Amino acid sequence: ALSADIFSEVIGMNMVKSVYTGTLNPATQIQVVRYASGTVGVGAEQIIPHTVTPLTGAAAAPFSSTAGVICVEFYVPSFSAFIIVPTQEALLPLELQAFEAHKYSERQTLISWKVAEAEQTARYEIERSRDGIRGTVIGTVDSRRLAREDSYEFIDAAPHNGYNYYRLRSIDDDGTTHLSDWRTVLFGEESHTIQVLPNPAKEAATLRLGAAARIEVRLYNALGQLAFEQRFDSASDAFELPLAQLPSGVYSLQVLHLDSQSAQTIQLIKE
Repeated sequence: ALSADIFSEVIGMNMVKSVYTGTLNPATQIQVVRYASGTVGVGAEQIIPHTVTPLTGAAAAPFSSTAGVICVEFYVPSFSAFIIVPTQEALLPLELQAFEAHKYSERQTLISWKVAEAEQTARYEIERSRDGIRGTVIGTVDSRRLAREDSYEFIDAAPHNGYNYYRLRSIDDDGTTHLSDWRTVLFGEESHTIQVLPNPAKEAATLRLGAAARIEVRLYNALGQLAFEQRFDSASDAFELPLAQLPSGVYSLQVLHLDSQSAQTIQLIKE
């Protein structure tokens, strides 16, 4: 939930669902992370100060009760991608000390992790995802069950072209599982330069990409409402956007690359 006084600041931004299983103390174990690049996990992270307030009083849709519902209030001054996630201390199980993923070669990812006191851990599963939400297991490593600190490595020899999200799932003898946070690696790097010409625009505008791609375009108005949406299934580096029917104003133009599942957002002004 977002408080009313900042709703207009964040409503038009990219929000990506983050899944976590477990019990958290929202006052101390969640954080708001902003990515100015427009894509979650890409570029420098900025931890944004926030305030947590439990909701009270009568419930309104979509809630049937305010019990356990909190309001997370924070300020974001520009269009960005942001997520609300557990703090690293809350996210990592006690035995997982570190988890990293890096480009190992032009077509390989090196995934590494460090554990301690893992006598009850049976195995580790490495998951890969295109969107940082739904993961597919790409490998399994048996635990060495050492009481002392221990390190592991796994190589993904077939990453996707575009953004690859990786996480680690540890599985204990009793079936208990723990998930790490996602790590992101980019392959087949495509140009991230996108332009809209002219900008400001009146009747129409041309969207230019740095490389040919299949895309989906979405325009959001200042209230965060979807004003225009169009899918282009034929790859090109230039697309015509009809704007004549749109009211004048400032819009957030989101470009979703259908093959790499990466997204970019820029500002468009309609005169």
